[in-house]
Amino acid sequence: MTGSARSPRRDAARLLLLAVAVLVLANLLAPDAAARWAGTQPEGWRRNVAGALTDPLARVSGKLSLGQPLEQVTELLDVGPAPVTFAPAVRNPATTAVSEVLPAVRLGSADDPIRILAVGDSLMLDLQRGM
Repeated sequence: MTGSARSPRRDAARLLLLAVAVLVLANLLAPDAAARWAGTQPEGWRRNVAGALTDPLARVSGKLSLGQPLEQVTELLDVGPAPVTFAPAVRNPATTAVSEVLPAVRLGSADDPIRILAVGDSLMLDLQRGM
């Protein structure tokens, strides 16, 4: 039996084309996730390239409302308990203020802000956003 041998270059080209098609489709259907991914890339050329690839697709997705089905499915499936909102905390005037116990070494300003290094994995992103 003689058959045409499959070309490794052709297989690689098909695989690359499939990967690009999946990434473009994912960016169109879930633009928020793609934008978050681009924002988590290290500063420099990787973040610039990720932003340059995801921003135009996010704009197209927004104009065509391609992300709405995912949002609607998420709303339907997210049937957890209703969030509880607590009353604001009130300080007891009888307690000593933290600033009296631990005086600030330096106060930040607009010209000279206080910088905090937060090192860790993806959970550290939540802390950074919270600060």
